[in-house]
Amino acid sequence: MNNTYFSQTGIRKIAQTISFYLIAIFGFDFLEKLSPSGPCTPGAGIMGFLFLPFIIAILLGVNAYKFFKGDKTNFISMLLHILALLGYVIVFSIGHC
Repeated sequence: MNNTYFSQTGIRKIAQTISFYLIAIFGFDFLEKLSPSGPCTPGAGIMGFLFLPFIIAILLGVNAYKFFKGDKTNFISMLLHILALLGYVIVFSIGHC
């Protein structure tokens, strides 16, 4: 049985997606330490974090396009982007309760 989701190419795409989010988290933390937030001004890390849903949406759109064009190896990566977007929404929803 040929499972394209977990083929060598699929696993590489999954690893790239997870690496992107790890680099983004540590990068935003580094930027926040480099340029910390004040009481009225957001730091560089917070500004990067505010742009994150737009970046996720673009990456999700690219993966969805490739998936529906026939490249089934993008499916798991697409799911990871959806989970990241949901996590982002949940974090900001809980913060405003």
